[in-house]
Amino acid sequence: MSSVTPTKREKKSKKHSKEEKGLKRKRHAESSQPSLSPEISKKPRTTIASTKKQAQAQNGEPKTPFHLMKTSLYLSVSPRYSFWPEETFGHLISNPDPSLRPTSEQAARMLSFTPINGLRKDHLDPLLMSYYEPLDGVVIAYDNIRFESDKARIAAESPFAHVWITVDFLVWKPKKGDVLQGWVNLQSASHVGLLVENTWNVSIPKEKIPESWSYHEVREGFTPKKSEAPVPNEVGELEEGMEGMEGVEYGNAEIDAGGWMDANGEYVDGLLKFQVESVQAIGHIFSMEGSLLNTEVIERVVFSGGIGDKKEKKRKDKKHKKSKSLAIE
Repeated sequence: MSSVTPTKREKKSKKHSKEEKGLKRKRHAESSQPSLSPEISKKPRTTIASTKKQAQAQNGEPKTPFHLMKTSLYLSVSPRYSFWPEETFGHLISNPDPSLRPTSEQAARMLSFTPINGLRKDHLDPLLMSYYEPLDGVVIAYDNIRFESDKARIAAESPFAHVWITVDFLVWKPKKGDVLQGWVNLQSASHVGLLVENTWNVSIPKEKIPESWSYHEVREGFTPKKSEAPVPNEVGELEEGMEGMEGVEYGNAEIDAGGWMDANGEYVDGLLKFQVESVQAIGHIFSMEGSLLNTEVIERVVFSGGIGDKKEKKRKDKKHKKSKSLAIE
């Protein structure tokens, strides 16, 4: 005679199936409820708005180091900016009695205490022109601030409300292998110094300079004019910051102390293309190390005619005309 009494294993499996059904119902009920704000992971969520210029590095077209990045940030709003000034100060600004009405400057100050302005002053403005690790680049500008929810969170006893916002950042983000160009502003036997976008310093060490280049302690054929030398003041002393600047030709930033000569026998000056070798960034300090060894890749990149290219062309034309007039004389 067979027994219909369930075994211990069958009882256990039925129990587990009931628990799983209960958990599924619970999850379904939680997911069906509307969420007031995103989950608090507090980590920035970033997406890069790719463009044709950024994605295309072929056919000699340079890859731009500027990136437009849309980022979600979880930020705090101080009590000073956690209200809407139109509702709080509206009765004062629209007071019919002129003697009790605030001045235009006072009214503008009252209306400036908005959550958006609070986020700008406390969090976003300090990021400008500094390296921001979540974006892995230097923040140049930001725009289009919007709240992801109309509700804020207040945790424990903190007086600060916390909100998720989405911001569009313009980020300077060069990577290893990118080809950039900068103005030559320093030359020595150990390296060549460049200034990119009139802001960032680049150092090209001697080991990253082609062997066909040579450094000359004194530039041949360079004689500074007397009018270009620093002029002493009435006491007979040089002005502050002008010591040791004898021999400087203003405008071309050439120094008779020496300079690098390339394989074509021309002194390195003006705009110089290079390849990014490494990037160092800490806070407001941002610097790069470049290389001139990969000449095939560097020469293949052609930059569009910008302000720097126009200045360089004008400078070379002027230099060419000057040398031509000297030859005629």
